[in-house]
Amino acid sequence: MKSVIFTWYDENIVLFLENTMREVTTLHQGIFALGLIFFVATATLSNKMIVGHNEGMHTNPLLTNTEQNRPVHAGISTEHERRIVSNATAMKTPHSNYVYPLLHYADVNLSTEHHSDVLRACHDVIPDVKKAQYHQNWCHIVIVNTAFSEMLDNWLCSAKRVKLWDMLNSTVFIGLDRSMVSDLKKRGLKHVALWSNEGFATPLRFKTTQYFQLMSRRMHLLNDLLLAGVHVFVSEVDQVLFKDPMKAVENITQQQDFDMVVLQDHLYQKLPCFGFMGIRPTFNTITTWRRIMDRMNAQNANEQLIFQVLQKTSKFKIKTIWLPLDQFWNGQQLKKSRRPFPSSLTVVHANWVAGLQDKEKLLRGKDLWNPTCNNTF
Repeated sequence: MKSVIFTWYDENIVLFLENTMREVTTLHQGIFALGLIFFVATATLSNKMIVGHNEGMHTNPLLTNTEQNRPVHAGISTEHERRIVSNATAMKTPHSNYVYPLLHYADVNLSTEHHSDVLRACHDVIPDVKKAQYHQNWCHIVIVNTAFSEMLDNWLCSAKRVKLWDMLNSTVFIGLDRSMVSDLKKRGLKHVALWSNEGFATPLRFKTTQYFQLMSRRMHLLNDLLLAGVHVFVSEVDQVLFKDPMKAVENITQQQDFDMVVLQDHLYQKLPCFGFMGIRPTFNTITTWRRIMDRMNAQNANEQLIFQVLQKTSKFKIKTIWLPLDQFWNGQQLKKSRRPFPSSLTVVHANWVAGLQDKEKLLRGKDLWNPTCNNTF
């Protein structure tokens, strides 16, 4: 029996089952263990269905009446659970990097209704991704609120300066408030979605309670997209582009087996930058994502540090490709840099500074601030 299928409900059950199977040495013990496994699995699945039913039905305007009436738990429809179990059963090992197929947005119950806008946009963008001749079907998302409007313009101008029209037309721009969505459409951006409508229009300073709340919500959004089979690539607007980042990432990850590709957020240790990363809908990724969300829900904690701890302690490790530091700079490198910048540079990220004004100051100091598209770097 493949204990992998139960990990979707409780990782502890997986560990229990695997330990039990390892201790089986006789036929009688084996029969007893299999009976125990069946009992635990049945009780767990029944309990989860009851809990999901008692929590009430989630209403999604994109679903049919029949689909609306399914019990839901943790944002996954029972039909989707059956697909996951079926796919997991087809795996050769529990640690297989099986990539789950892209589901239609009407086939997935989402944990938040605003996620449906984003999932729909991720489906709609795929033809443009293929038209741009990207080999990997990333849904490249850029999340922005009204407070970061000028920072977005700086990001857009850096892309236009090097003529990244294909990338811009195959990117989903996500507004955190309706005013920002309206502004995104006025900018002529092709793929625009509303994610939240709950007051995230102001600057969110790093390490504040509201910042961690938004990061937690972002993790839930990414989790929903992964469960729907979306290959998600995240960029943030406090970055400056020198080349097409999607092409550069493709060149690095070509023909490699991986769960995640990510910018290294530190010069001397493997700390991921979740502001520039690509994540694929694999077993290991989704398992880890759920554990990160659990820890973030328990306390205001940095998801990047949680990831780092889990990679050292968890059985389900994400297979990660770290982007080369000579092409993808973090804020630590940007602070230390001097002109001229190396020709190998693809992206610089103005992190390692807290607050919108300090980010702008850092970019201005490096002559990388050009929100009106009037200057060249």
